[in-house]
Amino acid sequence: MAKTKYYSIDTGFFPQIMYLCFSDNALQQIFEDNKLSTGIHAFDKGEAETITIQTHRGQLIIMAFDLDNYELEPDDTIWIGVISHEVSHAVEKLGHLIGEENIAGETRAYLTQFVVEQVYSASLIERKESARKADRSLLNKKSKGKKGDVPEVDLDDHGSSGSDSAPPKLPTVRRTKNAKGRDQSETEDSVQSVGTARVSSDSDSV
Repeated sequence: MAKTKYYSIDTGFFPQIMYLCFSDNALQQIFEDNKLSTGIHAFDKGEAETITIQTHRGQLIIMAFDLDNYELEPDDTIWIGVISHEVSHAVEKLGHLIGEENIAGETRAYLTQFVVEQVYSASLIERKESARKADRSLLNKKSKGKKGDVPEVDLDDHGSSGSDSAPPKLPTVRRTKNAKGRDQSETEDSVQSVGTARVSSDSDSV
């Protein structure tokens, strides 16, 4: 069985400890690959979050985004804002780990821009793959429909199937989101890794 895909973020000459995922399955895959048992799940506290985990193997910074919440937006303005929000948390946490003075001024600005660009590019990849899966699913449904039984039609006295009027349309349902009312919170959890190492997690959520 193929592993769920996640992304390793390039942080330049800073420690390569930043990861990106777009589903809880991908988050669990990161934990599994790093031999961690955390009990942490993506999107428990929001639709985007930055998780910091300190383990016996080192530190991890993980950004998790629920991309489905932004597919119906007319443009990417809100989505890019959410990315920038979480990346600012991730860069801040990286600064805490290596010494705040090492990520300041132009260095911090360039690193933030670099990470935002990577997250946005990865989201485009995820969207394309999601669209391909949806297209395949639709084609499969159509092909199955062609093989089905031909429905019976009752004819009236004139050999007609009845009224020419179209059937009533079902109401269009659009998923709604409270884009302006998203909560921003910071939480701390403590969990155990496999073995005796202590794992602590700080999560910043949107």
